[in-house]
Amino acid sequence: MAGLLIWLVFVIPRSSIAASPRPNILLILADDLGWGDVACYNPESKIPTPNLDGLAAQGLRFTDAHSSSGVCVPSRFSLITGLHAFRMKGNGHPEPEYRKYGGNQSTTPLVPAEVPTLPGMLRDAGYATAMVGKWHLGFDDLLRKPTELLRGGPVDRGFQRYYGIPSSLDIGPYVFIENNRIVAQATEKMPAHGSPGWPRDFMGEFWREDLAAPGYHHAAVLPALSHRAEEDLRSLAKGSSPFFLYYAMPAPHSPLMPSEAFRGRTHLGQFSIYGDYVAQTDDDIGRLLRVLNETGVASDTLVLVTSDNGPLWYPQNVDATGHSSSGPWRGMKGDAWEGGHRIPLIARWPGRVPAHATTDTLVSLTDLLATFVGLLEYKPAPGDGVDFSPVLLGKPWTRPESKPLIARSSLGVSVVRQGNWKFISRLGSGGFSDPKSEQPAPGSPAVQLYNLAADPGEANNLAGTEHDRVSTFQSLVDK
Repeated sequence: MAGLLIWLVFVIPRSSIAASPRPNILLILADDLGWGDVACYNPESKIPTPNLDGLAAQGLRFTDAHSSSGVCVPSRFSLITGLHAFRMKGNGHPEPEYRKYGGNQSTTPLVPAEVPTLPGMLRDAGYATAMVGKWHLGFDDLLRKPTELLRGGPVDRGFQRYYGIPSSLDIGPYVFIENNRIVAQATEKMPAHGSPGWPRDFMGEFWREDLAAPGYHHAAVLPALSHRAEEDLRSLAKGSSPFFLYYAMPAPHSPLMPSEAFRGRTHLGQFSIYGDYVAQTDDDIGRLLRVLNETGVASDTLVLVTSDNGPLWYPQNVDATGHSSSGPWRGMKGDAWEGGHRIPLIARWPGRVPAHATTDTLVSLTDLLATFVGLLEYKPAPGDGVDFSPVLLGKPWTRPESKPLIARSSLGVSVVRQGNWKFISRLGSGGFSDPKSEQPAPGSPAVQLYNLAADPGEANNLAGTEHDRVSTFQSLVDK
């Protein structure tokens, strides 16, 4: 922890933060939404996303945005703290914790109390801060009674109010949390549930066996959370302070449970519930955008919509449907390949963020904290990220070489990007795609190096010929 704190010690005096610009901020984080699911990114998508497409038309679409990890826990850690995923407890490698708890990482708070956070920074700047949705960064004891305080969650890490679920919707205990208390204690056994015919048993309408609150229904969770996000947004819009609302949606992560009104919206055969759930996710985003219009604060609000990592969509799904959730990118959720961490990111702030615009600037969710600090005209920012606010405001900006993009796969494989060059510290996907790892042939490189400008599909490993470049990247990984 002492080594971590070297990076973190900072103070933001309230008086040092400029009064203008101070936009409201609505940050919507979808769960496992793929780059190729969104029609404005992938014209060949078989899923209608009119609200995301409309938002992109009114704002700025990033084509080279990334999560810090191929899976959700370390990705959310980086978003909240502005720190690289490998600084998270467990070195940003969730697999041992998943094995230990049968999938549940929510029994240990993963953001140390002394680590500055994005909501804490904004709260100290005078923002009203609220979160709705999936936390997935741990509480101290999820089996507490409603009268007992939970520790380590959103209201202990910078949010003034919170309503949501502790983890992914397929991981128990299955409860709702309001602020720092369980709404109803998990006292009933929820049997495991699955969907035959999917490529893996954790896809489709899958969830794990665990305890659940009485009356808990998985299909009701997304509608309940989206409704609460609308209510909170209306309340925040009436306040006298600028607001930060973070809606961490549980969709389209499994279990895929689209409401009846959305079933049949897409035509992906036996896998249509995935497309239907994405369509419902898009619709819920549109409802929040309409609230901004109805309350008269749309012009004063910076909206960002993104995803925590790539999609869970195997080659069998692509072959059966003709739909690629990763778009043109290799791999999927969990992977070191582009499909694991290249994500949609759309920004809108009328009159400030350029409309009808696209940028190929290289950015990361790790950068959001530094970027919001930049918008508030306070420097330097804490953490590992870099301020890309000039891009948001339509100004020229290039990611500094001293701040390469760093990501991790689900198996802890390191990814480093500088410009168009991408380095992966091992062979294989490092994640969910096969082969997960490979042994090099005699005399062949044990790492991967790609020039994405010439080879966006990561088909031609140049590590065997670009020795100096490999050495430079390996030094960065070692550091």
